[in-house]
Amino acid sequence: MTTALVPIAQTAIALNEDPASRLFSAWIASQTANTRQAYAKDIASFAAYLGAPSAAAAMRRLVSTDPGDGNGLLLDYRTYMSGEGLSTATINRRLSAIRSAVKLARTLGHTNWKPEIAGLKAQSFRDTRGPGLEGTRELISIALTDGNRAVAARDAAFIRLMFDLALRRGECVGLDIEDIDLAGRRIWILGKGRTQKEARTLPDKTAAALTAWIEARRVHVSDEQRAVFVSLSGRGGGQRITGRSVHRIIASIGDLAGIKTRPHGLRHASITAALDINNGDVRAAQQHARHANPQTTMKYDDNRRDIAGSVAHGISALV
Repeated sequence: MTTALVPIAQTAIALNEDPASRLFSAWIASQTANTRQAYAKDIASFAAYLGAPSAAAAMRRLVSTDPGDGNGLLLDYRTYMSGEGLSTATINRRLSAIRSAVKLARTLGHTNWKPEIAGLKAQSFRDTRGPGLEGTRELISIALTDGNRAVAARDAAFIRLMFDLALRRGECVGLDIEDIDLAGRRIWILGKGRTQKEARTLPDKTAAALTAWIEARRVHVSDEQRAVFVSLSGRGGGQRITGRSVHRIIASIGDLAGIKTRPHGLRHASITAALDINNGDVRAAQQHARHANPQTTMKYDDNRRDIAGSVAHGISALV
């Protein structure tokens, strides 16, 4: 089945409409700011798969089905997404959005079924090293050579934040001016899955990069603009930059450096470097990465030391 995605604008449903519309509105409102837009797109994608005219109509289909039909529908949807070549992460996030919506519907007494269709098994991190130290230095160096001084300062500040503090792309994009205390060397970020901002210390080089960008930023945005990072070109000029634009920027700088990388690669490089400079202290690296589960950080340590490779060399030497 091939259908166009339902525009996100169609998901802005008034609270005074039918129960399914109110349920959708309540569900969207219950999500964190970082999750809200992604989940709205996910339900819109599900609506497109169903051929439903809106996200609310898709929600109506979800709450009106029985357990067998509901899980059968999700199994068919998962199979369809796999056939379309979607990534495991995208498939699992879309299924997670549906599970979250049905859970709220069940809590409110609108349905009695529980999604039992699990997501796809994710592969272990294929590359947790990212561009590495030398690669990151090269990315910063190339970013600073841009002929537009404001672009150079902004992009270098992006790279510094994602590498020095292991920030995620969305955490950088979501920064507001009031979140930064340059004099006190502190920054407040809204972490993944969090509802309140948390403070992080700004190293001197990171603070210097942010200072350079904020000074350059003044001539490109109005005093009312709260976003730290803004687009400097096109129709979105002066407005908060999008995560997609950040991905494009980092990938383009990587191409100039001869390095295939992306924003999350800088976070990978940062976590690996944290393990290196702390002699494999997983607890320290976990705090730096803000991983909820230390097992996640340990995967970085295993890949960094290539334990499996060392064992293989030892076994090979036996014969």
